Amino acid sequence: MPLMYLSYTEGTFTPDALNQVVDQITRDGISLEKLPLTPWVHSTTWVFAREYPRAQVFHGGKSTGARGFVALDINVIQGGYSAATKQELIKRVTDTVGKYGDLPTDEPRRVYVIIREVAESNWGFDGQTIDLEMLRNPPEDLKPL
Repeated sequence: MPLMYLSYTEGTFTPDALNQVVDQITRDGISLEKLPLTPWVHSTTWVFAREYPRAQVFHGGKSTGARGFVALDINVIQGGYSAATKQELIKRVTDTVGKYGDLPTDEPRRVYVIIREVAESNWGFDGQTIDLEMLRNPPEDLKPL
């Protein structure tokens, strides 16, 4: 159940493209954590998307007004991803952003991905700690949040 924070410069995504990016990174985050793609699991995976005015995005210590700067902070339960899975997730979300975002094509994609692992005992939802095993094998009668 990744919790993600997607930050980007204005104009990087159209509203439709942003919806497609969020849908795909949600699906990738869930499946790579080996969670079932159920409505309940989907409802526990949140993405907070925030667009920043170009004048508020600094590159090399200067406001360049450039487009297409993207940062994705992915918070997951410790042990949910292996080192190889993290690399695959970084590749997939970078490719997804590149596919749907208005990024310069003649330069490297400016996509930062940070994966933060949080111990199960430090991850809570709805007043209780989260158990990775329960997320991987949820009761079938759980209704989406």
